[in-house]
Amino acid sequence: MTQALAGLNGQVIQATSDEAPGLLAYVEHHLGAHHSPDVFHVQQELSKAVSAPMAVKQRAAAKAVAKAQDRSRRAFAPSAMPTTLSTWSAACVAMASSLRAIFKSTST
Repeated sequence: MTQALAGLNGQVIQATSDEAPGLLAYVEHHLGAHHSPDVFHVQQELSKAVSAPMAVKQRAAAKAVAKAQDRSRRAFAPSAMPTTLSTWSAACVAMASSLRAIFKSTST
């Protein structure tokens, strides 16, 4: 690097690379410059920090949807159709409960 920079009228003040220890040491000790990580490695670390919590929420929402769909199928199956106003009311309450659970799991 010294030979490549010899004919230039300038100074290296910053270098960008991956986090390889040899490159970090070269930039700091031989060039006397600041090191900045490349964009890929910053994005990779950010992705690691965010993806697991997001996956947990997504799985919880999918589970709530499946549960609500199952309740809905059972509540509105031909053999389970309410025949009186009180049973119809109970089915509506159960459906509202399922919808609240879905909304709550997707809004947090």
